[in-house]
Amino acid sequence: MIFIGEQIIESLNENITFPGVSVKDYYAVSKLTTPLITVNEMPGIPIRFFDGQPYVVRNSYQFETYGKAQMLDGNPVSAVEVAKQLMEQTDLILNTVFGLTQVGDATFAPLPSDPTVIRGVVRYRGDIDTITETIYRE
Repeated sequence: MIFIGEQIIESLNENITFPGVSVKDYYAVSKLTTPLITVNEMPGIPIRFFDGQPYVVRNSYQFETYGKAQMLDGNPVSAVEVAKQLMEQTDLILNTVFGLTQVGDATFAPLPSDPTVIRGVVRYRGDIDTITETIYRE
């Protein structure tokens, strides 16, 4: 198994330009504060072997963005727009820096516990070389 979730979180924290955003591991969030991006890395299955040992594994990732309506540069921005902007910036980094492949469509919906917060969800996967940590696209 190989994990790159911490590297993804670090890169998102360094490169997301949306004001005040936090990027955290999904399981490290104890209290929801917006704007927020969470990363959930799920170890996958070996898909290529060398000498009987897995050398490429397919990991899956779920990214969630949380946004509330707010003012940006003196202009009102809706909660769904905040969540979408966070998703767009995340997608750019996941594609250009990590080469992850999006699986399916992103979805956006209000949180049942707080309808003023919009939650966006999207999944990615990456085929990762266990020795070099190279990520292969399909």
